[in-house]
Amino acid sequence: MTQFFRRIITSISIWWNRLLGRQPEETIPVVEVSRDPGLRCPECATHIHVTIADLLYVGSVVCPTCHLVLEVDKERSHGAIDALAKLEAAHEQARAVSNGLRA
Repeated sequence: MTQFFRRIITSISIWWNRLLGRQPEETIPVVEVSRDPGLRCPECATHIHVTIADLLYVGSVVCPTCHLVLEVDKERSHGAIDALAKLEAAHEQARAVSNGLRA
């Protein structure tokens, strides 16, 4: 499970670096885009819904079937977490603009 979060955070970090014009340090993995973001539980294969907010503010997710707790290693992932926070802030600004408000 930790590998899954690492892949997600690495993918977002690479995307963010590309957006800022930085060269990626490693090969970009293939990432599926889904309207129901999340992952499969490594224990029981149940889909676990995971959002950016879960990664940023909760730091862990729990499988609804087997109750396995999956945690983000914040110490090793601080760069990617910072990138996620910036992405979330940009998303909130875009949402405010689309609603006719100013952030």
